[in-house]
Order: sequence, then structure tokens, then C-alpha cells
Amino acid sequence: MYATLLLLTLLFSWQSLFCKLFSDNAKCKDKAAIPIVFTILYGGFIAVSTFCIAGFRFAPSTETLLLGAANGVMLFLYNLSLIKASSQGSYAFTMISALFGGCSLPLITQAVLWDERLSLLQWIGIAVMLVSFVVINGDSLSLKGSKKSFFAWCACLFLANGFYGSLMGSHQQMLPGLEQKEMIIVTFTVAAAIAISYLAITQKKETFNCFKVGKKSGIHGAICVVVASAAANLLLYLLASMSVSIVNVVTNGGTLLLSVVYAFILFREKPSWMKVCGMVLSLAGIVLLSL
Repeated sequence: MYATLLLLTLLFSWQSLFCKLFSDNAKCKDKAAIPIVFTILYGGFIAVSTFCIAGFRFAPSTETLLLGAANGVMLFLYNLSLIKASSQGSYAFTMISALFGGCSLPLITQAVLWDERLSLLQWIGIAVMLVSFVVINGDSLSLKGSKKSFFAWCACLFLANGFYGSLMGSHQQMLPGLEQKEMIIVTFTVAAAIAISYLAITQKKETFNCFKVGKKSGIHGAICVVVASAAANLLLYLLASMSVSIVNVVTNGGTLLLSVVYAFILFREKPSWMKVCGMVLSLAGIVLLSL
């Protein structure tokens, strides 16, 4: 099962990588619109592809409809908050906010609502992983001149990523192994629908031009949505089979670790000693969580 968890982490890291390549190469005039366009494309693709994989069957319960709709809102808010926060202040602090939210809130939800209990070594592993987030981003962490709106968007990012993981985990606690495809379809359909509305309101006559991202960006985007679809389906499978807290911590930490590796191999960004120390801590955390 842990091998499957590592595969999921690898898929999430590829999703993040190709999302970056899509964004970097997109020819959209308004750069702030790119993540919204991406939300529409990958939300729509994941919803449709999952519907096809499910054999064109869609019979969600009331619980799945409510949790999926709420999760779709969180997914859209995550992307919007990431745009706003990263454009107003430290990207390192922005990522720390997202990662801490993605780990801590599902952890609290599982302990309070679903009585999940972890071993001492696993708690230590989670603590080490959280420290690694700060250490890896420590080189570029600066809050000088940051405005209140920046911290507000970081708080929104923290909550959106945290509640996304919490709602996904809670769904599988309520309906273990059931309606996984329906949950994915509802979540990503709602996120895409909100993104379409937001893009139409903010871009008006330029809405359709935002989708003219260019051939190179389009190829990266196509790869990304296929990987993201596989990751979304594998995530719900694991949430029904493993500790939700461990799944969220390992995937968040492992994705950050691999992003540093990709930056070095593909973008020639030599990691500092602080980043190397953070990577070692992250690996140590993953090992402790697997014990």
C-alpha cells in the first residue's frame, strides 16, 4: 500500500511540474487568468474522464453531492488564493501556508470527527515533515513589506487546501470505498463551473482569448490533466484504504521534495544547503510515517 502512496506522490509531483510548464509557456495576456483557465480545463477533463471510466454511471447520494460541491468550492478557492497570494508577497510563505493547511486541518478533522489514532513515531514523522516545509523554503522566506491582503489570501489558501483534504477524507470515512467516482465528478464539475463564471465576469470580452495558450503550453496542459485525473482517482482509493492523515502529509511533503529535485534536474536550479537539509528531513519524515 505504501508503494501505491509513493506512486500517488509521484503523480502529484508530475501534475505540479506540468502545471508549471503550462503556466510558464501560456500566451494568455492576463497571467492571472492562467490558473483559472487551467482549473476549467483540468476540472472539466477529470469530471468527463471519470464519468467515462465509471461506465457512464452517476448516482450520487445526498452526502456525496453536498461534500463534492463544498470540495469544488475549496478547489477553486485554492487556485484563486494561490494566484492572489503569490502575486502580492513571498512565494515561499505562500507555499508554506498551503502545505501546512493541507497537512494540519485533515489531521485535526480525522482526530476530532473520526477518532483516528496515530503512533508516536508517526506523530514525530508529521512534526519532522512540517519542519521540512519551512527549511526547504527558508532561503526565500521574506515578509518585508507584505500587506494585510497578502496574509488574508495566505489564510484563505491554508483553509482551502486544508478543507479540500478534510472533505475528501471525510467522504471516505462516511462512505468507505463507495461513490468515489461520483465524488470526483461533483468536485471537479463544480470547480470548473465556478472558474468559468469567474473568468467570464473578470475577463468579459477577452474570455475566449484566454484559452489561446499556444501549442507548447497546450501539450503540457494535456499531459497535466491526464496525470491529474489518474491522481484524483488514486487519491480516493487510498483514502479509503489508509490513514487520511498519513496520505495527506506524505503527498504534500513528497511533492515538495520532488519539486526541488525537478528544479535541479530540469531548470538547473542548484539547491542550497538549507534546501538539502529540508529534503533530508522530508525523507526522514516519510520513513517515520511508514513505520
